[in-house]
Amino acid sequence: MPAELHRFWLAYAQKYAPVDLAFACSTKTIEYDLAEVSQALKWPVTLGFNILRWTAAWRDLNNGVGPERLRLKMGLSDKQWSETLAVLRRIAV
Repeated sequence: MPAELHRFWLAYAQKYAPVDLAFACSTKTIEYDLAEVSQALKWPVTLGFNILRWTAAWRDLNNGVGPERLRLKMGLSDKQWSETLAVLRRIAV
């Protein structure tokens, strides 16, 4: 995690004190917060929930997380998973 993003996480955790869920709010709220972070950091790409989700899935797959465990973690149906797994395998290093 880049240092700038880590500082954002520490500020977020201090403000919201998450216990069971990191983001106990709607995905729309997360999108707004991540867009603000991207602008504040002057990143060329707007960070979003979907980017984080795919990055986490890619890392998990590359770190040996089994396909079924990853499918359940992502909450995907078998059909959605077969398409997603194909994409993840194409971009995996």
